[in-house]
Amino acid sequence: MSINTVLTSDRTQFKNFLSDGIAIPANAAVALSKCAIDVPVFAQKSLVVPIVENVARTTNIFTVTIDGIEKEITFREFYTAFTEYPDAGGFATGLDRDVTEDIFYSGEYEFFTNNKLYLATDNILYQAKAPLIWVIAKAITNAFQFYRCTDITDYKETFCGIPDNQSMVGNYAGGDVNYTDCYVRAVEPTEYKLNVVYETQTQSQRARTDAAFDASDLLTGTWAIGGTGNRLTSQAGNVNIGYGNGFDIDTNGGFIIVTPTLVSNGVSAFGLSLEGLGSDPATDVYLPKTYTSISLATPIIDIGIQFEATQVGGVDYFTYKIIDGQEQHVHYDGANFSTQNLSIFKPYDAVSQFTNANDSFAIVIRRGNILNGNSQFVFDIKMGTGANINTYTTVYTSTKTLNNPNIQPVPAFFSSAIAGNIFNNIEYIQSGVDSVAQGTAFKSVLGTRLDTFSIKVGTSPLLDDPDVRDFVNGVGLSFYGADHINHAVTDAYTFKISYEGDALNKVLSWEPPVVSSTQNPSYGGVRTAYWLGELTLANIFRFANSSFRVNINNGVLQDLPKYLNVFLLNHTNKNYTGSFIGTTGILGSGQGEDKLVGTIPFVVNNPDISQIVSVNYETFNPYYRPLNNPNVYSTNEFIIEISYKDFRTDEKHQINQIDGLCKVELNIIKKPLQNFKKTLTNNSVVPII
Repeated sequence: MSINTVLTSDRTQFKNFLSDGIAIPANAAVALSKCAIDVPVFAQKSLVVPIVENVARTTNIFTVTIDGIEKEITFREFYTAFTEYPDAGGFATGLDRDVTEDIFYSGEYEFFTNNKLYLATDNILYQAKAPLIWVIAKAITNAFQFYRCTDITDYKETFCGIPDNQSMVGNYAGGDVNYTDCYVRAVEPTEYKLNVVYETQTQSQRARTDAAFDASDLLTGTWAIGGTGNRLTSQAGNVNIGYGNGFDIDTNGGFIIVTPTLVSNGVSAFGLSLEGLGSDPATDVYLPKTYTSISLATPIIDIGIQFEATQVGGVDYFTYKIIDGQEQHVHYDGANFSTQNLSIFKPYDAVSQFTNANDSFAIVIRRGNILNGNSQFVFDIKMGTGANINTYTTVYTSTKTLNNPNIQPVPAFFSSAIAGNIFNNIEYIQSGVDSVAQGTAFKSVLGTRLDTFSIKVGTSPLLDDPDVRDFVNGVGLSFYGADHINHAVTDAYTFKISYEGDALNKVLSWEPPVVSSTQNPSYGGVRTAYWLGELTLANIFRFANSSFRVNINNGVLQDLPKYLNVFLLNHTNKNYTGSFIGTTGILGSGQGEDKLVGTIPFVVNNPDISQIVSVNYETFNPYYRPLNNPNVYSTNEFIIEISYKDFRTDEKHQINQIDGLCKVELNIIKKPLQNFKKTLTNNSVVPII
């Protein structure tokens, strides 16, 4: 005799009533034959910022190198970047508004490294905690003058079953904030990615340097220096020749700017010569020479502008044309050779007009790509008025390819042999510290990671501290070197490096780590907390120590269970198999293991992600537990419980909610009595199976 019953509910603790009673035969046994259940599993990862005392926050946690420029990022600069999420003005009203530097480095602040939690009070302006890789990207952007770094981490999203539009409360110093529109998206980073882009617009906003000419920079008897030293006025008698030998123009977004003034029939030109200065910038400089005409002087300019005052119908018109390189002509008359160098003009004649003594012209320099080992430089010629050249109109762009990227362009200033032509307000952007560092790297023969992007641990002695080490390893930097305090060569330690992309755009990527703390789990390392059947955000996250954190006090698991237990609570079934842990201190039902009818393997293929785990259990060799009923009895009620045990704490946990319906199939049979009539020679009684 066999009885099958299928029990169904949308919960894991439920009663099923049958319209007709079932007669349970005497000495019956029950077994779990099938079970289908979808269990929401939420896995939340966090990385705890270690304790860093105030005096140590100026030491370096990260070292970043972009195209030969190496920068150290301090603990303090890392926190500063944190306070700029999502932008510099948004932190004051953001989720972490109360997180001061002392709180940040108190050993209690947590970065959420996987799932994305969003909170809003109006269903419009949603806020989130700063992502870890975003903060690193912002710190890199802040450290470099002409590179912008962006977090482009790849994520994989899964469905975790947690509903939207929940409520959470932030207990801020300025008063509680009730976030009435909260939701979470279950995402797992598959690859951490940083993208650095060459960006020079901010360079052009740096303070300008007034031109300062030495007497040796100008051909004697020509240019007269005026104003504050940054104005040149031409003299009659000779072609006016001058060089800005002392002008160290930044080649990464720097520029030189002039405001030209022409007298009637005047011609002047200014631009850059790309030969650069020699090894001694004090003596190996450009020498002003005498030329019989301005057309013989302008071929020295590789990129520049020639200005002309032309009379048409007795009216002066002021025009310009671009100088874009030079060409050499060789003449041979059958007996002798001669050469002539001429500027290449775009267009060949000056037809574009400008406002005399008003319009300014700037030549902006920026780096281009690296082609076959040669470096490109891009020159933008801009025209306009005012202090912000980003508002100027670009009238011409030229690209030059140079064998040596470590150049110092030399400005040249020429005028026809006429008095009164002026270059006024001559200013330039001087090379910044990053360009100087890059130039030093170009000169080095030690291998300075030109055209690469890398990140590694910094030089702080704190990196020998276990919790700080756990933190940088939680970022994924794989730092396991010893004696960091006394190291001499930081490259002895593991770093992430990328050769992908080009000089203007690079991507550095690495796999997210799975690292547990080597010390107290309250500090350092990547921690994963699990919840089964928990769909309430306020039970997963809590506001504590000025920020939203993982709610480790509410049924959190450090590991997922290996199986689920199925209990039949309202019958007399007993479990006599396997190990048994006493019920003392067990949470939930007080029935202990006595009512167990079966165990279900709980297999989670990827325990790192939040997901719905579908369990479809069916046994082909059911194990029957005796009901211990000597007599037949009738029942029309079955009370089922599906739960699990955390064997770390010996606690039984309920699964509060499931996705969809749970189906449990029980099989009840009449179990034959064991035969104890066979007697051995020593009169011992054994059952006959």
